[in-house]
Amino acid sequence: MAKVAMKNFLRLLLGGAFAGLVAGLVLGFYLIFVGLPDSDPWLVARLAGVGLFGDAVFSNAPGAILVSLLIHLGVSMGWGVLFAAVIHGEPKGLTFFAAIAWAFVAWAVMSYAIGPAMAAGPMIQGIPIGRMITGHALFGVALGLAFVPFQRRDQSPGRIRRPVHA
Repeated sequence: MAKVAMKNFLRLLLGGAFAGLVAGLVLGFYLIFVGLPDSDPWLVARLAGVGLFGDAVFSNAPGAILVSLLIHLGVSMGWGVLFAAVIHGEPKGLTFFAAIAWAFVAWAVMSYAIGPAMAAGPMIQGIPIGRMITGHALFGVALGLAFVPFQRRDQSPGRIRRPVHA
């Protein structure tokens, strides 16, 4: 029994991390190539590292940019793991649509709580809202598509089942 629980936990953890990584890459590429084409292509990475590096993140030091990019992807993976923990055992269709809603929860928390606490608030607020909405909708779609293959219906005896209507 413990072996099965550990296998499910690892599937959930790795699936969430993978989905978050894919979603973070999609958001980053969108903002680099489509959403913010007239600005610094590394802005997304720099925003993630401003709390660690301060203004030095805006130098062209490759180390600061690389570490900041890894922070951005790590945070995306964290959001993916949290999503997996919240949505595990639900139907795949619900999982996909919940991922889009989850992306907007992540955006709100990062833009209005974490970002300002890490001194990135004014820079985040400078990104046009339409581009942030589109970018995070794409984050949600990518998160959902990447996590759905890892999703399994929870068949545990204590789980309250909702009736499924055809």
